[in-house]
Amino acid sequence: MRVQGIIIGLLFFLVHFAHAQSSISFYSNSELTNLIKIAQEQDKNIFIDTYARWCKPCKKQSRVFSDAKVANYFNDNFINVKYDMDTPIGKEIDLKYEVVFLPTLLILDKHGNVRIKMDNGIVGANELLNIAKAVTEPYTSAPIASTPPPTKSNDVTKTEPVVTHSNENKEAQIKPAPPVLDKPLIKPVEEATEEKILFVLDGDVELPPEILLKEAYFRMQLMDGTHREAADKYLATQSDWSTEENVKFIHDFVYTTRSKEFNYLIENRELFNHFVGEDRVVNTIELLVYNTLYTGYPRPTLEKATELFAYIDPHNNIKNAQKYFLTRLFEEEDKTKYIEFAIRYLNENNSSEHNEMFRLSQALIENEPNGENVEHSEKWIKKAIDLQGKDINYLEQHANILALKGDNSAAISTIKRAISLAEQQEKDKVYLQRILDKLLN
Repeated sequence: MRVQGIIIGLLFFLVHFAHAQSSISFYSNSELTNLIKIAQEQDKNIFIDTYARWCKPCKKQSRVFSDAKVANYFNDNFINVKYDMDTPIGKEIDLKYEVVFLPTLLILDKHGNVRIKMDNGIVGANELLNIAKAVTEPYTSAPIASTPPPTKSNDVTKTEPVVTHSNENKEAQIKPAPPVLDKPLIKPVEEATEEKILFVLDGDVELPPEILLKEAYFRMQLMDGTHREAADKYLATQSDWSTEENVKFIHDFVYTTRSKEFNYLIENRELFNHFVGEDRVVNTIELLVYNTLYTGYPRPTLEKATELFAYIDPHNNIKNAQKYFLTRLFEEEDKTKYIEFAIRYLNENNSSEHNEMFRLSQALIENEPNGENVEHSEKWIKKAIDLQGKDINYLEQHANILALKGDNSAAISTIKRAISLAEQQEKDKVYLQRILDKLLN
């Protein structure tokens, strides 16, 4: 008990220290049970940011946390914690709260129950602040439903986001318009201000299918994650998914490539093309596939990536999946696996992709700059230069390799060639001149 008290006391100290920071101050990979105790003692909600080192959108999301208004509000009103999803404790959070896209932001109540789950893409400063206020100031903001943590099963179907935000791969958006409610079927929530009144359905009432359908669309507007359960409830009442209404409903609510709804869309694509429109169906499939490929957690295997790419480009899916996997390995800084895969890819495909040769050349000397790797690195950068001799970066890389080999004369000649190209292309040559000066000295 004494040790536990010390830990909790230390956490209290860190919370108070956080207020002096210029961004949201997060605990890092802290035990959730300890944070829940603090949240209960301070009567605060818990804010969770999930991320991984390889996740580019996570880095963009982190910039939002440095917004002064966001930082001040979250440091004053929340217990904040970040979880690296590639760590053991991150995997525990995944099991408890079903994190399937990164970044996923969660707001929990002081007991650890989910109040808000944001996994639709990067959440901007104003939007994040409005959501936070909706939770902490319920009488001046829209009501937010609180739901218990999900129980994760071994089923391949996992909860993933409704595609309502553009991601970094595609700009198109899917924003279905909810049907107009023609009767007062839902209970109004009285507001203390003159803001627009929102509504919530009474959860204890068993509703007929037509009302469940309207509830699903309405809950989509709340952006609190409860629309997913509502959509599942409606579809569970439908024995025939092929009606026009149900096809359009599935198109509007499909949010994962790992679901029976997505499989139904793929298997009945012509039906969806007929009722929804081919362009919209193509766009939806692309968005879902790219979400899984680039922000999905855990990341898809090479085999799964090959299958996913087949949905959008069946003629080039194998090559596209291999290129995707190469980039993944490089970004994850798994240089040994990247080097093995890149060499096999370039040799087997008889590839003329000079940019991949350049990246492989870099990885070889960054991983372990021994004599053998330096020789292999030079081989690949020379191939890249043969294919694209006017790339200044390639020449700089070759000059660095020559210097590593102790051939300063050749390195100087190569960097001079790079400087000459920079002058012809009207590009900055200052850093190249510094390399030359260093070689001459």
